[in-house]
Amino acid sequence: MTPSLSLRTELAAAVSIVDLAQRLGRVCVENERELIPLMADPRVSMFCRKLAATVATFESEAFAEPEPGLGYLPLLDLHAIEDLVETIESTHGSPLVHLAFLRGLCDRPLRQHFDGTEELLSLGNGMPIPFAAKRPIPDVFPAHTPSSGSFNHGKLLEGVPFTLFKAPPGAAIDVEIDYGKRERLDEVTWRGGTSPLPRVATVHPQIGSEGIATDKPDRKAGTFFGVRPRSFDLAAVLLQLRTAARDADIAVLPELSLPPDEVEQLATELAAAPRRYPPLVVAGSAHVLRQTASGEVRANESRIYLDGTHVATHSKIHPYATRALGTRQDGGPLKEAITPGAKTLTLLGSTRTRLAVVICSDLVDRDIVTLLMAAGVNLLLVPSLTFEQGSFNGAICVIASFCQGVAVVVNADLDPLVEDWRKRPFRVMAAVPQPEERQQSRSFPHWFGPRRPLGIFDPNRGLRRGMRWL
Repeated sequence: MTPSLSLRTELAAAVSIVDLAQRLGRVCVENERELIPLMADPRVSMFCRKLAATVATFESEAFAEPEPGLGYLPLLDLHAIEDLVETIESTHGSPLVHLAFLRGLCDRPLRQHFDGTEELLSLGNGMPIPFAAKRPIPDVFPAHTPSSGSFNHGKLLEGVPFTLFKAPPGAAIDVEIDYGKRERLDEVTWRGGTSPLPRVATVHPQIGSEGIATDKPDRKAGTFFGVRPRSFDLAAVLLQLRTAARDADIAVLPELSLPPDEVEQLATELAAAPRRYPPLVVAGSAHVLRQTASGEVRANESRIYLDGTHVATHSKIHPYATRALGTRQDGGPLKEAITPGAKTLTLLGSTRTRLAVVICSDLVDRDIVTLLMAAGVNLLLVPSLTFEQGSFNGAICVIASFCQGVAVVVNADLDPLVEDWRKRPFRVMAAVPQPEERQQSRSFPHWFGPRRPLGIFDPNRGLRRGMRWL
């Protein structure tokens, strides 16, 4: 097994129940290969179950205030825990004690903590994260993808409602869950009754032919930036959002549908009259340029608003590469000039929902898709600007298949740029937690009839009946 600090050392060093859980979880992940067969041995698991059951008798309050200089060491003096720890350690080593203690934490005190937390949780390797609870997906879809607990069979945390977070090796992306708006997020994203999943308005400001403007590409660097709509009508977008509010809980605009100088104006309008608009608005994205102490930063940013308040921003991680900008063929490949470096994927968390927003080509990044699945994202919203589906379908099906999630990709209105309707890009793509392939994902082009820049996707109705255009 991988050498690790003793349980006593970890208890003394931990500054919170979350810190302790991640310390123990990291050891468990590092020693998973050896721990799984040990836990399958009835003679070994008997002692581990006893230690876990003893730890599970504690309330979360027992871990509220670690003693200065001692941390949580005094807990070993209660309920003969010290004796159990010594028995397991002397026979099978330290990592097995870490696992048994962690399972006890997850069974009660850590679960209680997450039931009410409003903190910002950073997901390091081995961090136990709770299942999204109280989501009776079988009531919506009698045929449905497996629940989170099904994927824990044969794993270290089998039988407790947690999973151990594992980041892809070498991934330079931090992940965090913000529980600060948990109650309101639950109200918006889980409506109860027979149609509990949120309805999503897809808003498509009309770009039209030659409608995409961009700064002059940097041929020497092979990059482009400053993509924006050539003509933007804020009043029309606000009207679409107000119309959507009659039927939808969420509204999503496409990628790069905002000029940078309109980002703050849209924010002002949403804040001034939040009840006139859908409660949750993903405001597309914009190419923004700002000066910082470390130099110039270029970003493709999507802002998320809850009741008119800006609650999160996703900065695109995976740059888009293309040979064409708008209707112009620009020769050699060009890459989106977003500033490289460490990025953070911020999720919004509640009891029932784990919401993520990513932007277009983020969905072709395997690390990002793996992180979304590992973090248990069950509502994925994606502003997009693309002529091609790429790996989008596979990515959104990961959320539907492994997280019982709903995913909606909202593309720009690019139809006028392609005369042949068979080559027109999708307008909306969605996935729902149904197992049969034809029922799990679908793209929704708009091939005929009058132009309709506003759609409503109701995942409760499945894919065949779920999309309608207003």
